[in-house]
Amino acid sequence: MLKHLFFVDKKYSEIIYRLSVKSTNLSTLINKFTPFGGSIPMFLIILVVSNAKLLTAIILFLMISISYVASEKLIKGIFKRKRPSYSILKTYSFPSTHALCTVSLLIFYLICIPNTSLALTALVLMYSAFVPFSRIYLGFHYISDILGGLAIGSILGILISVIYLVVR
Repeated sequence: MLKHLFFVDKKYSEIIYRLSVKSTNLSTLINKFTPFGGSIPMFLIILVVSNAKLLTAIILFLMISISYVASEKLIKGIFKRKRPSYSILKTYSFPSTHALCTVSLLIFYLICIPNTSLALTALVLMYSAFVPFSRIYLGFHYISDILGGLAIGSILGILISVIYLVVR
């Protein structure tokens, strides 16, 4: 059963990646649109929306730092999953740090930043979906890497949101 899941994961990840090979202009755009783990644009949006309160800025900076370190230095070292064979990156792939950081910031935004416009919330949600998808599209991750990053990022986002709500 597990072997079949890995086969399906690899197969569908490769199908999505093959779409990017056909559209180099779109791939270039996506690469420029999702820099720095996908977190910096989300970080800036949340700072602007929250009127850049010092506590919010500190919590968000810590959230990005914790998410990055947890993914890149701890979890990837435990799983040591190789990236897809067609990836230009040679570091480990599970979990996706882009997905982990983006969803942890999304969770924080949804829980801790009240009274934002529907349009801004829709933009944040679309960006939060776009970043993880882009990692498969560009051939950097398997679907399961993204799902793992989303799950771990959700847990981190909830934990940090609870801490923020208690401290403020």
